[in-house]
Amino acid sequence: MTTEIVTVSLGGARYTAWMRVMIRASLKEAARAFRLDVASESGPIQTAAAFRLFAPVDILAGGDLALRGFVDRRQARIGPEDSSLAISGRSLTADLIDCSAVHKTGEFRSKTVLEIAQALAKPFGVTCSCRGRLRPLPVARIAPGETVFRFVERLCRGEGLTLTGAADGGLTIIDGTVLTDKHAGGVIEGVNLYTGSSDFNGSNRYSEVRVLGQAGTRSGADALEIEAIARDQGVGRYRPLIVIDERDADRDTVRRRARGRRDRAAGDGISADVTVPGWRDWGGRLWTPGFKVWTESPTLGLAQDMLIRAVTLTQSGVGGAGGGTEAQLDLVDPRAFAAAAGKGAKSAEGWALDDSAAEDVA
Repeated sequence: MTTEIVTVSLGGARYTAWMRVMIRASLKEAARAFRLDVASESGPIQTAAAFRLFAPVDILAGGDLALRGFVDRRQARIGPEDSSLAISGRSLTADLIDCSAVHKTGEFRSKTVLEIAQALAKPFGVTCSCRGRLRPLPVARIAPGETVFRFVERLCRGEGLTLTGAADGGLTIIDGTVLTDKHAGGVIEGVNLYTGSSDFNGSNRYSEVRVLGQAGTRSGADALEIEAIARDQGVGRYRPLIVIDERDADRDTVRRRARGRRDRAAGDGISADVTVPGWRDWGGRLWTPGFKVWTESPTLGLAQDMLIRAVTLTQSGVGGAGGGTEAQLDLVDPRAFAAAAGKGAKSAEGWALDDSAAEDVA
């Protein structure tokens, strides 16, 4: 069993008397999360003082930062023979999820999603970054009471972008086309695949996706009637879907949205949950959301590169000694995030994914 040396640091002071640690990071979640089951070895009062609410916390695995954030919650338990505390929290971006967006005008013009996110995150001390190219949005307005995350996520969704929380507590905006990093080795049945399940689901796929939009800043028939269609020949029967694009659209944006909607649905239709020993790939890197990993299991019907959508790292044993150290990987076909398919794509013969371009509708 691979044992990871996990250091839990609160307010700069190291704390080692924990019984179990869990860290979760997801490509679709703006904040990373953790939970510590702590043995009250130094007494309940002293232990509670160390794990006070809102205390800053760093969690490192073998010297690699896995999470930087704050304590959200402390739950105590007492029994006839022992007592313990359960400590949970999230990364710095939790404040963006919980708190309302405050802006003097509530409106942004000709700004990219990154520029908007940076302006709203600055008061919270959260840094924002981007992987990929962004276009300026004509106009973006905050709904009254809308949280920073809800507002920025709404803008990202319309642009086909993903929001995720980084290990250092920052917020990262990702264009899926740049997700090309790949883990060393793989997840292979009979080698390092402990348990797993796969899901091939076509219920969210459509034979054609039509996106209707209009340009709010221009006039004329061409601006008022914008429509694009993306076809999925793999569905094999008539299943239409109409999507209304409520943004200030043009032909390029509705084409991209139609194709993106089709590709993401097809990619989401191939997923798996697997458990592997340890927290690292064969090259020593922590399992990371957004990385591809070769996945091969005849039983699960998989033989292709899969994208890690989420990672849950767990380890038990006081101070990390002698406990189970595992990683649960939530995997999905890379096209679910507009990433390139990668090698393989031999999963489930007959599960065809259409890669044709979206078409304008006259």
